[in-house]
Amino acid sequence: MNWDITINDMLEAMQQHLEKDWPKMKNATAGFLQQRYERLSKMHELYHTGDLEKNFLYLRLLEEELLLQSEMNALAITSIAAIRRATRAAFRVLIRSIF
Repeated sequence: MNWDITINDMLEAMQQHLEKDWPKMKNATAGFLQQRYERLSKMHELYHTGDLEKNFLYLRLLEEELLLQSEMNALAITSIAAIRRATRAAFRVLIRSIF
């Protein structure tokens, strides 16, 4: 899995849901994903070596999704519903890349 491509795909998925607010949220979102790169990469590695169960990994990814939603909500730029749709789309990309 190429993380740079996956992160870019996640950002593109979010952009589709945030439309006009995307320019204001892009840097914060990209920063969040880059900060979590090492953690997500390690979880991916552990899953593929059999050291992490699928259900456990999925729950951790859902936690990361909620953390991203919280981070974006703190910016208070766009609606909570739009943020929820955007983060859900981004993490669908990530989940498809891992599983």
